[in-house]
Amino acid sequence: MTTFDEIKQQVASSGGVMTFDAWELREAQGAGRLTERINSLILKSLGDHGMGAVPNEAALLPTHQYGSVRVYDKASAIGRVIEAALSPGEKQDRYLVETIDTTAADILEQIRTLVAE
Repeated sequence: MTTFDEIKQQVASSGGVMTFDAWELREAQGAGRLTERINSLILKSLGDHGMGAVPNEAALLPTHQYGSVRVYDKASAIGRVIEAALSPGEKQDRYLVETIDTTAADILEQIRTLVAE
């Protein structure tokens, strides 16, 4: 059985973000079926372990077992970016602009283009 501690370890080893099938989170919760109520419990359990999810609302999380859920460590660099992106506001906008280095992103895109050719 998967636990939230194991999920946290997997997320950490993946750089702070990782996508899971919904059934893996359901299993960690010890639930039999994915429902909105179970999704609420999953979000709470993730939060208790310092993690968040996208989608970040119980009603939007999948209720089918093979739906994808992005799980992130809230304290990681990528987690802070995701949190800012999910929370509209002037402060969060400023953080996103200051955090994302568009020069590095442009260089990476050029490298991807060259490799694909």
